[in-house]
Formats: sequence, structure tokens, C-alpha cells
Amino acid sequence: MSSPRAPEEEVIQPDAALQNVTDDEAYDNESERSSLTSLTSSILHGKVEGGRTYAVYGKEGKSPRISEYGLPMDEAELDRIDMCHAKYCALIGKNRYLAPLEKPQRILDLGCGTGS
Repeated sequence: MSSPRAPEEEVIQPDAALQNVTDDEAYDNESERSSLTSLTSSILHGKVEGGRTYAVYGKEGKSPRISEYGLPMDEAELDRIDMCHAKYCALIGKNRYLAPLEKPQRILDLGCGTGS
């Protein structure tokens, strides 16, 4: 007795004529960068001091400057930030804020994690 086989699925191939269509008015013809990219690889390099990596911001080819964020940006720091976020989530439960926000003018963003 042979085992039953699923019918072969038909694979639909993309239309080659539509692969590079860029006449959409929402498409930026001048830029090849993805609108979904939030970090460039250069921002992840940082400056190493005392065995810790610190953020360095600046345009490629220009003199980079150390960011105003004084804490490191290495794995140990990201783990610390994630733990702070988990702590605040455990304290306030499913709420994302505790204050009544009728017409907020300023908001202090505390313990919101690293985005991971």
C-alpha cells in the first residue's frame, strides 16, 4: 500500500514585466533605501571604550561625534533596558500608562524597552 501524496501545488511566477515598475507616485525614484529600514549598519559599530561599546552618530565620511546618550549600547546594556521594560510591565499589568491623559503636553517615556 502506497502512502497518499498531496497533489503538486502550482507555483505562480511573478510577472517579469512588473518587477521593476517605479511609476507609482508614492515610490521615491531618487532613493534606493527601504522606507522600513530604521538603522544603518554604521550606527551599530559604535566606539569601544573600556571594553564597552558607545553610540557614535555622524554621517559616513564625516567626523563622527559621540551621541548625547551617555550609556553603552552593547548587549549588556540592551539586556538591562529589556529587564527594566519587563519590570515596568509586571508592575502595571496590561496598562501602558497610569496617569489620566486628557490633554498631554509632555510625556516622559520610561522603560519602553529596546524594540526587540
